[in-house]
Amino acid sequence: NAEYMGIRGSNGCDPKTMWWLVGLCCVSVLLFLWYMGYWSKLKCNVHTAGPLLTVCEEMRGPYMHIGKKFVSLQNKLVEDGITFGNAFGIFYDNPATVASADLRSIAGYMLTPEEFRKLPTGKYLTKNIPFTKMLSIEFPYRNMLSFILAPFLVYPRLKMEITRNPRLVHRSGSMEVYMVERGKLMYCIPQENFDVFSDPKSE
Repeated sequence: NAEYMGIRGSNGCDPKTMWWLVGLCCVSVLLFLWYMGYWSKLKCNVHTAGPLLTVCEEMRGPYMHIGKKFVSLQNKLVEDGITFGNAFGIFYDNPATVASADLRSIAGYMLTPEEFRKLPTGKYLTKNIPFTKMLSIEFPYRNMLSFILAPFLVYPRLKMEITRNPRLVHRSGSMEVYMVERGKLMYCIPQENFDVFSDPKSE
């Protein structure tokens, strides 16, 4: 019987209660994934963006460490009284083919022309992003875990769309725009101006 097999332990939990707890945990996990957008409809769109005036910091190393660059840059901008817009990242290399220590990326913020002119000369790295056609997917932002879950779901969907549509290409890095206050993240694959998204020094 259950007691003989040791299912009823020192905590006095019988098999029926254990199955209820397991079921409750499973339902909780499913509800959490639903809330996080795991089953969101990932709709691909082709749109145009730019031109954008941005301020940024370069990074070389694992993409997962880029967060510290955003913090560093934000602190500098606040100190200088610069009002900034959406955060964004450009990821130039494919982590499947480039060693993590050699991955190139930039972390940045978008600025209005007025705020851009306020930047102290020589203190910041700036990048002008020209008018560009993008293949993109929006993903809901819930909390910091969204930054981990979204790429896991979005990039395979973008790759699938490019594979089945001969008019779409993937010839450069990717751009991510973090519209946190609006509750969404955008993941983009440029369809032109490939040099801008292949080299951190190019504009």
